[in-house]
Amino acid sequence: MDLDATATANVSLSRREEEMLRRDRTLAETLLLMDNCRPIIPDAVTDYYLARSGLDCQDVRM
Repeated sequence: MDLDATATANVSLSRREEEMLRRDRTLAETLLLMDNCRPIIPDAVTDYYLARSGLDCQDVRM
């Protein structure tokens, strides 16, 4: 019995798992890019309209 082949078989991912990992990686990269950008609309204006519409969220990324 080849231990390397068994280990490789256990590590290999299905296509669906690979796609999910790729999407997660792409989302993480996009969020990093957004952290470096300054918004066009001031935060105070955004907060006002979000609060007025009923959104109560403490996450500053929203």
